Amino acid sequence: MSVDVRGKQGYISKTVKVDTNDPKKPVSTLSVRMYLKDRVHMNHYKAAEIFGEKCRECHIDKGRGLKGSKKPEEYLIRIIRKGVENTVMPGWEKRIGGPLDDAEIGSLIDLITQ
Repeated sequence: MSVDVRGKQGYISKTVKVDTNDPKKPVSTLSVRMYLKDRVHMNHYKAAEIFGEKCRECHIDKGRGLKGSKKPEEYLIRIIRKGVENTVMPGWEKRIGGPLDDAEIGSLIDLITQ
C-alpha cells in the first residue's frame, strides 16, 4: 500500500484488504490512520523560535509587527492548539500530533501577549 501525501495535511486514513491463509477469515481488513504535518511545522521549537523565525512571514511581516496581543487569550490558545481551517496555520497541540505540550503553548501565549 502506498499513500500520496503531497499537499495533504491533518489526519488521513487508509484501508486495505489482505488475503490470508486463515480458512475462517480468508480476508482481513487493515486500517492505518496518520497525522500529517506540513514541512514548515514538523520540528520542535522554543516559543521565540516558533514565533520569531518560523512564523515571522505571516505573523510579523504581513501582520506589520503585530503579535496578536489584542486577541483574547482563549482565541489564541484555540488557534495554537487546533490551527486555523483553510489556512497554512496547523494545530500545534501534542494531543493531535503537533509538537507542543500545554506548557509550551502557555509559553508561546506569554510571548505573543507581551
